[in-house]
Amino acid sequence: MLYTLAIVRKVAIVTVSCLLLAQLTPSIALACEGAAIEFKKEGNGKFNEAGAITKSVQKFFFVSPNERGNTNFECKEVKVGGELVANSTTATVIPIEYKGCEEAANKDPATITASGCAYKYSIIKEVKPEEYTGEMQIVNNGTTCKIALKTAAECKITVGGQGVAHPKVTYTNFTGGMPKELEIANSVEPLEYTVEEFKGCNGFKVAAKFSNGLYSGAFRLQHVSIK
Repeated sequence: MLYTLAIVRKVAIVTVSCLLLAQLTPSIALACEGAAIEFKKEGNGKFNEAGAITKSVQKFFFVSPNERGNTNFECKEVKVGGELVANSTTATVIPIEYKGCEEAANKDPATITASGCAYKYSIIKEVKPEEYTGEMQIVNNGTTCKIALKTAAECKITVGGQGVAHPKVTYTNFTGGMPKELEIANSVEPLEYTVEEFKGCNGFKVAAKFSNGLYSGAFRLQHVSIK
């Protein structure tokens, strides 16, 4: 049986087989079933244009290969930006600033900086009123993505663009106030990363690439919701 899938509103309507779509991403398969769920532009669509910072712990967790401890960067606050120009099935968020950071295992002050990176989000399904699940992928944004996590004690780890999307994202609408907001809770694993300086990293004894990391943390975006 053929179903009609509207890929983008006011654009071409493509007729395809749901049997074929079932083999593709969950978000596309969901749309085939008739649920046109999108990120909705609210107001001017500019995320946190006043410079709002989310006070929510952001964690980057790196598992030691020798089981002698792990390296865990934590930040108390995060600032993100971006813009939703029109209603869309995807939204792109730019990480701007991480504040109040430390390497938690050794309690060393730390810095986390992101350059050339974007968090690309898509929607999978609605799980209850005002709450949805989705996917997130760390991608290049105009240049090569690099999230650098470092301490003064010779521990430096970098995270780049990830080759796949991770389906462990929860979206929650907060539309009672103005501007309307969307909370995004991330749990991204496995995370690929490179240990560049290891002497001050807990549990690492070599500079090398690994693929057993985790990023978790939540933040809110203004001027966007999901409908």
